[in-house]
Amino acid sequence: MWTWIFLILGIVIALAVVGTLILPKIPASSEEKREMEEMAEEKRKLKSGEVTSKKRWFLIYIGLCFPVANLVILLVLAFRKEKTNPTIRNWARANLIFMIIGVVLVIASVLVVYFFFNDVLMAYLNQLASL
Repeated sequence: MWTWIFLILGIVIALAVVGTLILPKIPASSEEKREMEEMAEEKRKLKSGEVTSKKRWFLIYIGLCFPVANLVILLVLAFRKEKTNPTIRNWARANLIFMIIGVVLVIASVLVVYFFFNDVLMAYLNQLASL
C-alpha cells in the first residue's frame, strides 16, 4: 500500500516540476513586465544553447529522484523541441540511452544466471530450505 502512495506522490511531484518548467508566468505590474523581458532575453540565450540556469538543473534532478516519473520527465525533455534547451535535450537523450543499456544488461544477466547457473541456485535454495 505504501508503495502505491509513494508512487502516486512521486508522479504528482514530477508533474508539478514539469509544469513549472513548461508553463510561463503572466506579469501583472510594470516591474514584473521588466523582469519578464529580462527572462525572455535569458530564454533566447537558453534556446541558443548558451546557458542553463542552476534552478532548472535543480528542478530536473529533483524530478529524476522519483521512479517512473523520471522516465516521463526524461521523455518530455528529450522529445519536446519547442521549449527545451538543446543541451538539456541532448543530456536527456543520453540518459535515456544509458537507461536502455542498463535494462538490457540486467535482462541479459538474469538470463545468463537462469540458464547457466540454475542447478547451482536450486542446490543452494534446497540447502537453505533444509536448515
